[in-house]
Amino acid sequence: MTDKPPEGEVTRANTLLADLTDGLGKASSLVTALTAKLKDGQLDTAQGLSFLEMKNSLLLSYLVDLARVMSLKLHGKSIAGDAGIERLVELRTVLERIRPIDQKLRYQVDKLVRIATTGQLGESDPLRFRPQPGNLASRLEGDEASDSDQEADTAAGKPGKGKEGVYVPPKITAVHYDGDETAETRKERRLAAARRRALSSSVMQELGRQYLDTPEEVHDYSDTYRNRSTREEAERTKYEEDFMVRLPETKQDQRRKRELTTDWSLGEELTQRADLSALEGRLPVAGGKKRRAASAAKAGPKRRKGRGNKKPRFNL
Repeated sequence: MTDKPPEGEVTRANTLLADLTDGLGKASSLVTALTAKLKDGQLDTAQGLSFLEMKNSLLLSYLVDLARVMSLKLHGKSIAGDAGIERLVELRTVLERIRPIDQKLRYQVDKLVRIATTGQLGESDPLRFRPQPGNLASRLEGDEASDSDQEADTAAGKPGKGKEGVYVPPKITAVHYDGDETAETRKERRLAAARRRALSSSVMQELGRQYLDTPEEVHDYSDTYRNRSTREEAERTKYEEDFMVRLPETKQDQRRKRELTTDWSLGEELTQRADLSALEGRLPVAGGKKRRAASAAKAGPKRRKGRGNKKPRFNL
């Protein structure tokens, strides 16, 4: 007693066979018409894309091996160890690998097909907006001709026509225009800059090293001015000890020694309190070294007291 297949599977198989027969008939008619056009010379395939030719060859080989495997299954034969299975796996892998290349060439293929079908480019084709070197050359020739005419007029003593119009600045680099910046935007920008300065101060860095578990970076800072002064002082001391003499010390040397032991060399952050008000959303108090320097420059140099600065009592 043989088991009969379910009625639903039989109906589905009949439907698939009918669709397969219909598809084979359409494919056969298309292949016949295409073959006839190739034989008559209506289709020129001499300068086609080699990628598409390779892809068509792979697809044909894949279909041939697939039809052979289906034939073996229909006749009840085993396909284990068949060479067609390995070829199918290889061809499928190659077709999947070349899919990105196919996507990159899709625009070029569609454009060529559209040109071959309609004979012209589309309205929104980007190639319509490509640069036209011919127009540029004709314009340059016109400018050269006008310049030569103007030079000839100038040489003949005729007044040349001046170029009048609105000044157009050269467009070299796009720069952000902040002329329309509001007071609120300016305040936010200043607050952000002050917040960055506060976070990079030595006080915040020391707190971060103390309470954070992040790795600590050790920097080797080198002061060129201090190193040079130390080297010169060592050479001076060695010379005095070797020759048993005391070298005279100028006012410039004395001032340099004082600068090395003041807050200028130690840093303002060690002698002044860091302003961390920006971390609370408040702008820091205006002032500081720059404002003091500006006020000193505005006041002018101080006059030294002495006889040379006194006004004479009588006019001689």
